[in-house]
Amino acid sequence: MDPDAKVQVATLGTALYYTTQQKPDGTFEFIGQNGSYAGEEALLSKLSENRYQRIYGLASTPDFGGQPNTIDTTTLDNTKAETSVLGLQPAAEVTYEINMMTFADVPKGVQHNLRAVKAMADDKVKAHWIVVKASGVIIEYDATTNISYTADAQQDIEKFSIYHDVKSDIAVSLPNETSM
Repeated sequence: MDPDAKVQVATLGTALYYTTQQKPDGTFEFIGQNGSYAGEEALLSKLSENRYQRIYGLASTPDFGGQPNTIDTTTLDNTKAETSVLGLQPAAEVTYEINMMTFADVPKGVQHNLRAVKAMADDKVKAHWIVVKASGVIIEYDATTNISYTADAQQDIEKFSIYHDVKSDIAVSLPNETSM
């Protein structure tokens, strides 16, 4: 049985992966290049060959990017309305809410979701993260991880949160048209 079958609620079809395997120069390989990638088969192959681990139980995903700030350009010559231009986007705040797997029910060959993330947070390990959306869009970036435990009410699903200190640009890639 898919480990997400017990813990995933609101993000069906979206998956979160990470790898700590770096290239010889100490950087990570981005799967997407120039805003596209070679399609689902190539994506799955890259995830496999670079030893990506999946974090099961994804309950929510963050907004990536955000609305840019506006810079006022109004002058006294403008008599009807204010004017502005787009400025910078806010700094990325990347937080995921994860439904906790029970330690007794972790399938063979799958690492417990909290155990995997806690080890990275404790050791301040930089990793390459990929969000794979059901639509085929992938979002990838490098980050260090912190975690917190979410207070749970009676009969709620036990959760924890992953906070990322983003260390690279956030890249969004689409499957290229020849792979469809």
